[in-house]
Amino acid sequence: MNSCEVLKRHVFVQVQPWKGEAVGSTVVTVQDITERKLTEETLKEYSERLEEMVEERTAELKTANEQLRLEIADRKQVEEALQESEAKFRTIFQTVTDMITYVDTHGRILDVNDRVEDLLGYKRDEVVGRNFARLGVLGLRDLPNMVRLFRE
Repeated sequence: MNSCEVLKRHVFVQVQPWKGEAVGSTVVTVQDITERKLTEETLKEYSERLEEMVEERTAELKTANEQLRLEIADRKQVEEALQESEAKFRTIFQTVTDMITYVDTHGRILDVNDRVEDLLGYKRDEVVGRNFARLGVLGLRDLPNMVRLFRE
């Protein structure tokens, strides 16, 4: 050991009166607790770092929760607008005085309004799923134009 080198040690000193035959005697106990102190300091550092990590993660979670809350509010607003739009469409679709037929690109009827029964004598469930060209609404010379429209 170097003459300038100082060892830092933690000790626990306990002084108690001696209860033996010698009057006025004391017992001094010295215990090296350096290892325990180092462990306590390390534990304290880990605890502080853990608290920092918890605070950081909590802040991240709060931010994520706020973003989710905003996304949910936006989605609800979009859903409400969609439901309102669908209700308006359905009202117009069912109350218009013309027959409306909703078909896919292959000419298959996806939906019709109630006027189909008044104009063609078919119930809705009798025409949905059928090919529009086979309803007899269009003449043979109209079919090429309809095919062209479906392709566009």
